[in-house]
Amino acid sequence: MILAGPDAQTTILLLFVASIVAIIARRMRLPTTVGLLVTGFGLALFGSVYRHVGLNAHTLTTLLLPPLIFEGALNTRWRDLKRDLVLIVALTTVGVVIACFAVALIMKEALGWSWRDAMVFGALIAATDPIAVLAMFKFAGIEGRPKLLLEAESLLNDGTAVVLYSLLLAVFSLHAMPPTPGAVLLMTLKVIGGSLACGIAVGWCMTIVAGRASDALTETTLTTVAAFGAYYLAERIQGTGILASLAAGLVMGNAGMRADGIITERGQEIVEAFWDFAAFVANSLVFLLMGMSLAHVRLDVAWQVAPVSVAAGLLGRALTVYGVTSVFGKTSMAVTRTLKHLLFWGGQRGGLSLVLALSYAATLGASADRFLAATVTVVTYSVIVQGLTFAPLLTRLNASQSK
Repeated sequence: MILAGPDAQTTILLLFVASIVAIIARRMRLPTTVGLLVTGFGLALFGSVYRHVGLNAHTLTTLLLPPLIFEGALNTRWRDLKRDLVLIVALTTVGVVIACFAVALIMKEALGWSWRDAMVFGALIAATDPIAVLAMFKFAGIEGRPKLLLEAESLLNDGTAVVLYSLLLAVFSLHAMPPTPGAVLLMTLKVIGGSLACGIAVGWCMTIVAGRASDALTETTLTTVAAFGAYYLAERIQGTGILASLAAGLVMGNAGMRADGIITERGQEIVEAFWDFAAFVANSLVFLLMGMSLAHVRLDVAWQVAPVSVAAGLLGRALTVYGVTSVFGKTSMAVTRTLKHLLFWGGQRGGLSLVLALSYAATLGASADRFLAATVTVVTYSVIVQGLTFAPLLTRLNASQSK
């Protein structure tokens, strides 16, 4: 299934549709992401013009991911992040690997998948999607440590999942000898270290240049250069742009966006407003295009794999959250039972999982429909079911905690 990204005319129309959906969703007090996903599905199902339009790798990675990742990192403060840094790193490394293996084992034993398909599926499902999580936060109005943990984890483990996905493809390659454990470790360190180095370097350079500017528009322009420049530079050296944009956003957000920061007070106001707008546009397009992509999946196959794939995704997430956080129970990073539940249920999947699945399915034969259907059911379940129930769950847990 090869889908084209939207052209300029279609993009303008989709932004208008997204605005209408946002107005209706807010009046009905429903998550905008759910409305966008359903609307996109309807457009592709009943509108012949959109039948071949959907979310593809080029549109997501080059246009939509950089602003979403950068905006989330720009608003994250290091003083808050460093308290739980070890916990977050554990969730985004050990947790992702645990979830990957757990999901793979279930898919292999329950559905008879090959180890290769099962492990790749586990990798792309193991990580929560920052696009979905960031959108959910804005709807639920989450602040404080819950927001920090879920947001930081989703931003970091997105990059981890991409690295793991790439490593698995190398290990299971039919055209090359599987790499040794030492080579895998070196490749991982190179990708992660190189990507973070690119982001830090670009972020600092743009921050220093912004310090010499005297107008807000120039400062805002430099943040845009940092978001996309770090992403493309990391991709050029075969790293992951997600981690680079994340690092650039953290640098500029902490060095420039604070009371005594390098960026002027007026510049900070405009930068915040600009990136709020950019994130809204990117988020709207992601979920509309994702809904359009879902319309191309065979429903008969989806119904067959849905129970197992959804259960596997939930179990993998549960092992990550409850397993990893239990290790920190006697430390200053201990996680309350309520927060564990929020971390578990807030682990949505989204656009990146779907794009990775589309990319991998293109290399498969008859099993491509099955692989795509499994991914789609997990993504749809997480966005709709978890998205609709997260705010009520948050209210209920807060109420029970206050008794």
